[in-house]
Amino acid sequence: VALFAIFQGGERRWVAPLAILVMVGAGVAEQGLLRITARESRGAEVIYRPFLVARLIEDGPGYTYLADNCPDAAEPVCPLYEKLRLSDDPERFYASSISFAQNPRIGSWYLLPPDQQIAVAQDQFAFFLRVVRDRPLESGMAFLRNVFRQLARNSVVMTLQTDQVVDRTQGLPGFAFTGNGHGRLTAWTGWLPLTTAAQMVLYSVSAAIAVGLLVSRRLPRPVAIFIGFVLLGILANAVICGGLSQPADRYGSRVAWLWPVAAMFGAAVFWQVRSARRQESLGAS
Repeated sequence: VALFAIFQGGERRWVAPLAILVMVGAGVAEQGLLRITARESRGAEVIYRPFLVARLIEDGPGYTYLADNCPDAAEPVCPLYEKLRLSDDPERFYASSISFAQNPRIGSWYLLPPDQQIAVAQDQFAFFLRVVRDRPLESGMAFLRNVFRQLARNSVVMTLQTDQVVDRTQGLPGFAFTGNGHGRLTAWTGWLPLTTAAQMVLYSVSAAIAVGLLVSRRLPRPVAIFIGFVLLGILANAVICGGLSQPADRYGSRVAWLWPVAAMFGAAVFWQVRSARRQESLGAS
């Protein structure tokens, strides 16, 4: 939004950057208040799961870095490395397993003593920088691979009811005070593969149209800027959710509808501008 205001110009171009600063300030203030409240009311610290550590380990650079530097008293993530070495189960090295699993078969971070959990979580940003400095090319390629994987994932599979969810919510009231059992969409999921393939075709064609209109430079400047920032938003979602977290269908499906929106909006404006220019040329002749 701030960049849009700068590119678009106008007398009030300062409003958008100021609004961005207010939103960032609100987020920082919220985090600060949460930490203060936890410390003052319960004597506790707010700890975030080590998602960056988990991402780097699953991609490879983080694990090889730990293999080269552990055991080392100055490396707070080494206790996690020791837990990971207890099993060769591939699922143990998934980012989601590292961050969430409590099962001894695939769990690691949750199995550490509380003080070591805190040390790993609090060191994750410094660990990220150490790994990137140590293995810049390997880390960069893994990051780009995850971004492209995220851009290609848009299935609705992760928003559907599963047997596991049904089992865990037995006896709990659902929406409209009904049960949480399978509904029409999940009682039989034979439609899902065809729907996923159709979605991929729709979004791929829409992306090609939107990008093609953008690079053709035949759209009015405000419309081109708007479509450009819609596409940047989709890319930002892939960078944050896929590159830094873990590629997942639910991250892609929540923004994939923006591809056809951008394509239809751009095509409609392009057709309107083209028709207007044709009428002007006919009138002039």
